[in-house]
Amino acid sequence: MKAMKSWLLAALITGGVLFYALRLSAPGRNRVDWIVLGVVGAGLMVSLTGLGVRLVRRGGARELGHIGRTALFWTAGLTAEFGPGRLGIVEWELWLGRGLLSLAVLDSLWLYRKERRALKPPGEDGSSNRQ
Repeated sequence: MKAMKSWLLAALITGGVLFYALRLSAPGRNRVDWIVLGVVGAGLMVSLTGLGVRLVRRGGARELGHIGRTALFWTAGLTAEFGPGRLGIVEWELWLGRGLLSLAVLDSLWLYRKERRALKPPGEDGSSNRQ
């Protein structure tokens, strides 16, 4: 079986699909909506798990914190920007949401670079493979 090229890109695409499905089913969710949300959520978890395994193999367990931080930035930024209380939002909350989304994008790019580095053979990028 061929290895996934980028688990991070798969997670970002799956997360976008999950966000879109949540927005579409917001007024009233029926059984089909919950099944779709569950399947897409499971796909997101598989992508994040694959990314975590790839990073842990290369850099140790401390690399898992970066995935959690990036997910937190995305969740908090999207909630502040597009959340349910959007009508009564004050100006500083709007800028906070945009700032968190900017941090999420930058952190995702940094995480993508780490994933690319983890795919290179040890010694090619000047670092050793810690076991």
